[in-house]
Amino acid sequence: MKIGSEYALSLFRLAKEQGRVPEYSLCLEEINRVISEQKDWLSVLHSPAIPLEERLSLIDKALGGAEIKEVPNFLKLLCEKGYILHLPACIEEFFFLKKEWEMRIPVEVRFAYPLSDDQKTKLEKKIQIKTGKIPEIVYREDPSLIGGIRVKIEDAVLDGSLSAKLGTLKGVIKG
Repeated sequence: MKIGSEYALSLFRLAKEQGRVPEYSLCLEEINRVISEQKDWLSVLHSPAIPLEERLSLIDKALGGAEIKEVPNFLKLLCEKGYILHLPACIEEFFFLKKEWEMRIPVEVRFAYPLSDDQKTKLEKKIQIKTGKIPEIVYREDPSLIGGIRVKIEDAVLDGSLSAKLGTLKGVIKG
């Protein structure tokens, strides 16, 4: 197991034990915002040129008002262990664990022509019945499909596109 995964799992278990997964999630979303707005923040927190106490103080300044005190403490632990650069992976893994816990599954639907609301509803229900999970669907227009749709659920791809059918037909004809 990777460092980011191990630490994320520990943080997620703590959030679950406390019954505060949504609050932890909000705090981690805020940290993601800080990371994206202040591109060098993690590098500064990782820099051995800056004394550890100063780096820990920077975490307090950025997150001292956080509702969940365990999250800034988590960042301090990563900083102390020299793993702070693993923070984005930790956050990503935390949200993956949260989705699993909530019984959600990521789904990508590519289509050549926009789907009606009725088609989207039917598709969502079919996916939920097949997987037993709540699908989080991202729709993407893809004119290269010519017609039909391509559905990606985790690593499985269900290709009902016209371009796939033409490719199959082409293979049969070439023999």
